[in-house]
Amino acid sequence: MFTKDSLVVFTPAEIDLARADGTLDEIDEGKIKAISNWTEQFLCEPNGALGRVGPVCPFTRPALKRQTLWLTAERAETLSDDVAARIARFRDWFLQLPPTSGSATQYKTVLIVFTRMANDVAAGSLDEFQRKLKPDYVQQGLMVGQFYASCPEKGLWNDEFRPLQAPVPVLAIREMVPSDFPFLIGTVVYMDAYLKRYAPQLLSEVRKKIVAGLASDR
Repeated sequence: MFTKDSLVVFTPAEIDLARADGTLDEIDEGKIKAISNWTEQFLCEPNGALGRVGPVCPFTRPALKRQTLWLTAERAETLSDDVAARIARFRDWFLQLPPTSGSATQYKTVLIVFTRMANDVAAGSLDEFQRKLKPDYVQQGLMVGQFYASCPEKGLWNDEFRPLQAPVPVLAIREMVPSDFPFLIGTVVYMDAYLKRYAPQLLSEVRKKIVAGLASDR
């Protein structure tokens, strides 16, 4: 468990400890455990509708094994500037959480679980909230993603698959990785951040796609 000022993150193995010390109440505990189970039973497992082999998220199982997947409870029922400010603090703190260097940083994730937010509220606002947050995250080499029960975002390999549907609304913070290219192409500020991070190791075919994306954005 790590704390900074009023912020706290903990691993799935520490959920009971967070409940015992008062970090979580009964409602928080139930919602956090639902998300913890979802990471194990959905993200870590293959899925016939995924459109490729392997688990839904190839980074989740290694993160769990390294104990670098952290959870935290956000009790806001709706989204506001105050909520955005709190989440910005997690964005800045994320870079200081271990590990801070080396290849293991790609397995670092913070799941902000909205333990009081109804899924219909998330469906009406969480996508736009994520879009507003994303530029500041990307410029720091991070990604932020939204998950909720009816999230309509399509899978990369199968348009019928919905990989961002979770039982409780969540915002996930993680490090940008090379495979995030499809989520960034077409927006200059995103491509600029991506190129600064990965241009030296990109294949020429990928560079061509990046140029095409930048041109279409302009």
